[in-house]
Amino acid sequence: MERFIGADRAFCVREFYQNNNSATVARRKFREHKGLHNFDDTPALQTIKNWVAKFEETGSTLDKPRLGRPRTSRTEQNIDTVAQSIRKIPTQSTRKRSSAICGHDRGAFHTKIAKLSRL
Repeated sequence: MERFIGADRAFCVREFYQNNNSATVARRKFREHKGLHNFDDTPALQTIKNWVAKFEETGSTLDKPRLGRPRTSRTEQNIDTVAQSIRKIPTQSTRKRSSAICGHDRGAFHTKIAKLSRL
């Protein structure tokens, strides 16, 4: 999951160019625009510079698609299945829930549960 959405990245790149190529000013403007009080909640200066470089190279600040097989354990259907199971029997152990939903593939289930619990 990306911490800053495309609109946030675009705002920073635009402010960078409008303020003499200054990542510091772009960061300050981002903080003011979002109403943030702490610089820890803003993109780092190097992050803004990376977004600008990526924008100049590709015309976009979005990440390239990842290589390899896409993850399939975190689909909407799987999330709904696990959430329904938790609502139905909230006291059931993770091991028993895993067997009931996924059969013997506990590893995939634990991945689903861990990510679902962070939502």
